[in-house]
Amino acid sequence: MSWTHLRQLDERAIRYFAVVCEEQSVRAAAERLRIAPSAVARKLKELEADLGIVLLTRTSKGVSPTALGVVFLEYVTRRHRQDSEIISHLLELTRLKRGEIRVALGEAFLLDFVTSATARFRQKHPEICFIIQVMNTEQIMQSLEENITDIGLAFNPPDPQSAITVFERTSNFSCIVPRSWHGLDGDTVSVSQLSSHPCGLLSRDFSARRMIDAAERAAGVRLQVAMETNSLYALKQFVYSGLGPTLLPDFAISPKSSKHDIRHLAVSDELLNRIPVRAFISNLGKDHPTTMELISIMDKHMDLFCDANEVKVHWPLRNNLDWKKSAAGSVDSEINELLHT
Repeated sequence: MSWTHLRQLDERAIRYFAVVCEEQSVRAAAERLRIAPSAVARKLKELEADLGIVLLTRTSKGVSPTALGVVFLEYVTRRHRQDSEIISHLLELTRLKRGEIRVALGEAFLLDFVTSATARFRQKHPEICFIIQVMNTEQIMQSLEENITDIGLAFNPPDPQSAITVFERTSNFSCIVPRSWHGLDGDTVSVSQLSSHPCGLLSRDFSARRMIDAAERAAGVRLQVAMETNSLYALKQFVYSGLGPTLLPDFAISPKSSKHDIRHLAVSDELLNRIPVRAFISNLGKDHPTTMELISIMDKHMDLFCDANEVKVHWPLRNNLDWKKSAAGSVDSEINELLHT
């Protein structure tokens, strides 16, 4: 028997054989398949004739596969599983082809991403829909590893397993304080100095808060927590309302974008400086030109990454200095071809 012969077998007969093995009865298999038992029996005989072997034998408990039948059943099961995996993979890529990009990021990245990257991308490709999920670092990494998310932006993330780091920069914490707040008059502040002031802080679900906890332990102090929240918006309102300072990564509240009367103070504690911020692409997302185009736009237009002197590039394609110049034309043509097929 040749490989070609094996692949030309009747797929319906193979399915009937697998169901009979599961049910251990031709009649029970026929009921499950909603066809006559005689139709099942006929297909099984044809399959045995095509293979030239006996697949099934009758026992006191019903019908069971022969030794050769077991071998064939294992092959069928393995092939079905592999077929399901490749179909799942292709459907995932088809989702991108249909015009959907899934992005997971921390709330601190949201404004920059939507106004700088999303807006520019949709000007060129209005057919594509963005699914944006705000998550903490652990959730972002999990969604990338499971290929639920195409692109992720995370603060202080662990090294990925299957996802790919595209860009990386470092970030320092800033103390955001109302301009009229007394007792914090310089340009720099330490966690020890903040301990005498009521603070608003992120909840411990966030990597940023756990880093602040570590800085407290290193300094031997405890901050006065006047408000704890999982909302960056709530923390901003805490400061804007003059209730006290907060500690956030320096990109979380841009001095040039805020219309409120606030000050940004550098934080001197070593544990709250030079913390990695990374952009990731999922293992499946890297295979599609839409994500390539979005990554390029993020690099060139997001405040977070536009300063090339501060950004490390990890993605192999970007090692080619000509890639950025050629990407616009080649990627656009690939996207247009995919979206209109």
